[in-house]
Amino acid sequence: MPLVLRHQVADHEAKERLIAQSGLNWTIVRPPKLGNGRATGRFRHGNGIRARSLLPTLARADVAAFTLDQLSDTAYSRKAVALLP
Repeated sequence: MPLVLRHQVADHEAKERLIAQSGLNWTIVRPPKLGNGRATGRFRHGNGIRARSLLPTLARADVAAFTLDQLSDTAYSRKAVALLP
């Protein structure tokens, strides 16, 4: 897949590099495919976590809640974090 999406991947990596070099306090949240369901609060977050299904989906509401929590939580300050169901 990287060969097919090489330009998109390169753009994505360049954007993250700019953010990391900005000197700002940032958190990059990397969710899987987004769904429209209600927030469940049942998801995993971290680095090196693996999907349990081929096409994992997480509710936008869960991503939003996690992202808002990062305003007062410094665990992922100046880091990128994956979210998975």
